[in-house]
Amino acid sequence: MTEKVDHTPDSLQSWLQKEFGSELDLKIIFDESVLFEIVGKDDFEINLKKLESEQKVNVVSSLLMTGFIHLKFSVTEDDSSVKESNISTFSDEFVPWFEKLTEGKILIPDTNTILNRTMTSLSLMSQSELLEHIVLQIPRLVILEMERKANDSGNKKLIDKRKTFLGYAELMELKNFGSQPMKELEQETLIGFSGISGTTHTDALIRREISEAKLNDKNSQIINDYTLITSDMVNSLSAIAEGINTIYVSKIPNWENNIRKGNIFQIARLLITTSSLFEKITLSNGSKKFDIEGMWEGKNNSDWFDQKVFVTSNNN
Repeated sequence: MTEKVDHTPDSLQSWLQKEFGSELDLKIIFDESVLFEIVGKDDFEINLKKLESEQKVNVVSSLLMTGFIHLKFSVTEDDSSVKESNISTFSDEFVPWFEKLTEGKILIPDTNTILNRTMTSLSLMSQSELLEHIVLQIPRLVILEMERKANDSGNKKLIDKRKTFLGYAELMELKNFGSQPMKELEQETLIGFSGISGTTHTDALIRREISEAKLNDKNSQIINDYTLITSDMVNSLSAIAEGINTIYVSKIPNWENNIRKGNIFQIARLLITTSSLFEKITLSNGSKKFDIEGMWEGKNNSDWFDQKVFVTSNNN
């Protein structure tokens, strides 16, 4: 019987180097379909393949969660007037720009920002200590919304559950960098969420949570600069209308033709995330095949937080 070997990102990186060397020419396969190819030496390109709708959505999610898709950041601040500036991760100036932008601010991610792993993917791909310079507070309603998604049943919800568990890994990683939950919710807000969770009104209650925090600070004569970070256009526009500073995150135009290159560690993270979303994927370079299993019966909290996978040789 072929032995399964467990790996985390660090050990998978070492395994890839040992098994394939510094030059990769890999096909990533699911259910006999090639999802994408990884090619190059030391600095690797991702070549996407034509896929059916659901497979493409999941591949895009995987690329997004690991920072391979360039993002554009549009900032709107509401003080005496509305000001907007924007920049993309394509720019060499992004990291210093973002550090200066967020200095003195408390960033408040919405649910999609956590599920897309926006914050850790920025740090991963910029190879910077970006998260060490950012103050993050997580809305309690985001955590409650993720719990609801994780508890949903049915095959149609399966991929959402997997994305949510990856989102929990994001929360734990952000916690290691000092993020904290926001203050306890007012009873009225909590009751309101319980009645409408899962609808389009959830974002409105998350914005209300931010507004309550601003009001409580004002009553305590504390000045905190809360800034919502979101990839939801409607949520962003509504926040601006409500006087909440906002960072809107979107994929750059024509992103498919401008996918980032990645080093071997970033490739390891991509493979782990892809195998978690698809349950199991196959790596093939023509002469060798290996299965990477991201989902299995009995997968526990530490497996998710450590981003553990199992690798099995598929060579006869």
